[in-house]
Amino acid sequence: MGKLRGAEKCDKMTPTLRSLFLHYKLSQAVVDAGAVPLLVLCIQEPEIALKRIAASTLSDISKHSPELAQTVVDAGAIAHLAQMILSPDAKLKRQILSALSQIAKHSVDLAEMVVEAEIFPVVLTCLKDKDDYVKKNASTLIREIAKHTPELAQLIVNAGGVAAVIDCVGSCKGNIRLPGIMMLGYVAAHSENLAMAVIISKGVPQLSICLSEEPEDHIKAAAAWALGQIGRHTPEHARAVAVTNTLPVLLSLYMSPESSEDLQVKSKKAIKSILQKCTYLPALEPFLYDAPPNILKHVVGQFSKVLPHDSKARRLFVTSGGLKKVQEIKAEPGSLLQEYINSINNCYPEEITTVKGVLRVQACGREPDIHGGHAVIIAEDLSGLWKWKGRGTDGPGVCSPGPYYLKEWSLAMEKSQRRPNRYFLPWQSVDPTGFSCQQLSQWSQQGL
Repeated sequence: MGKLRGAEKCDKMTPTLRSLFLHYKLSQAVVDAGAVPLLVLCIQEPEIALKRIAASTLSDISKHSPELAQTVVDAGAIAHLAQMILSPDAKLKRQILSALSQIAKHSVDLAEMVVEAEIFPVVLTCLKDKDDYVKKNASTLIREIAKHTPELAQLIVNAGGVAAVIDCVGSCKGNIRLPGIMMLGYVAAHSENLAMAVIISKGVPQLSICLSEEPEDHIKAAAAWALGQIGRHTPEHARAVAVTNTLPVLLSLYMSPESSEDLQVKSKKAIKSILQKCTYLPALEPFLYDAPPNILKHVVGQFSKVLPHDSKARRLFVTSGGLKKVQEIKAEPGSLLQEYINSINNCYPEEITTVKGVLRVQACGREPDIHGGHAVIIAEDLSGLWKWKGRGTDGPGVCSPGPYYLKEWSLAMEKSQRRPNRYFLPWQSVDPTGFSCQQLSQWSQQGL
C-alpha cells in the first residue's frame, strides 16, 4: 500500500479497505498497518470519485470507537474534510459530512476538534441543499455536536443552527428529517434557556406537525421525545407545547394499540413531563374525560396546584363542568389521586361540592339594583335542566326563580358591596328560591 501513488491504484484499493472497516477488529488491524495516513492523502487527490471513497472509508473507520476516531484525527483528516464541506459534488458532501459526524459523536473533545475546524456557519448551508442526503448528514453532524454539552449546543444556537434545522425539518419528510428532530430534542434537554431558544425559533409547531403527519412510528417517537424535552422545564415551556394541541395527540398515540412499544413509552414520558409543569388549565381539562388513571392522576394534581391560587380559574372550572367531572372520579381512599381531589374540593364552599349543580345568574346591560331595576337577567342551571330570562321586575314564569329571588340576589350584591355582572350560586333543587340573603352574600364574597 505504501508504494501506491496513482489515483487509479488508490481507487481500486479503497473499496477493499471499506469492506474491512465494516468490522471493528478488521478495522483495527488495517489501521495498525498504517492505512489512515494514506486515506488522508487520497482525499486530497483531484479525482472526485477517489475523494468520495476515501472520505467514506474514513467515516467507516471512525464510527467504531473513540480510539479509531482519534487515529483519524491524528492523521490530520478533520482540516481536509472541513475544507470540502462546500464541494459542488453532492455525493462527496454526503461522505464528508458523514465522516465528521462519526468523529464528533464519540466525545466532547472530538466534537470540539470538529467545531474548531470552523465548520460553522458553513455547514448550515448544507441544510438547504437540493440533495436530501446532504441535508440528512448535515443535520446528523449538528446533532452529534449538540448532544454533548450545553456549551456546544449554545454555540450552535448562536450560529443560527436551531432555526436552520427547524427550516430543514419542515422542508423534508421521513427519515431525512429524523436527525433534525433529535437535534432539537438534544438542544432543549440541556437547559431552560436552550429549550426556550427552540421555542422562540418556532420549533414546537414543527415538531407537532411531525408528530401528527409522519406515518412511521420511530419518527413520531423521536418527535414525542423532543417535545417532552422542551416542555419539561417550566410552566412557560409546558404552555408553549400545550397551546399547539400536542397533548391530545400524544395521549392518542400512547393509548393506540397500533402504536409501537417505543412510541407508547416515549409518548407517555412526554405527557407526564409536560403535565408536571403545565399550569395552562384549558389544555389540561380534556384529559379529565379521556385520560387513563395513570395519566389522570397527574392532570388532577396540576388542577390541585393551580386552583387554590387563581379565583378566575376556579370559576371557569365550575362553568366548564370540570369540577363536576372531578367529583365523578372514583379514587382509592388515601391514594394520591384522592388527596388531589380533596385539595380541589377545599377550594370551594362545601355547598358547591355537595349539591346537585350550579346556578349561573348573569345580568345583561345595566346592573340590577335592590328594587329590581330594568336590567335583563339570565338565570340558568349549568347542568342544562332549565334556563330563565326576563327583566328584574318580571313575575314568576315556568322554572323561574321569580322576582323575590332576584331581589334577594340584588340584596346580596348590595350587602357584599360588589357589583359584578356574573355570579355562580349553588342550588339544591330545580327551584332555587330558598336561599337566604346570608347564604347569597357569603357565596358572593367568596367570588364564586
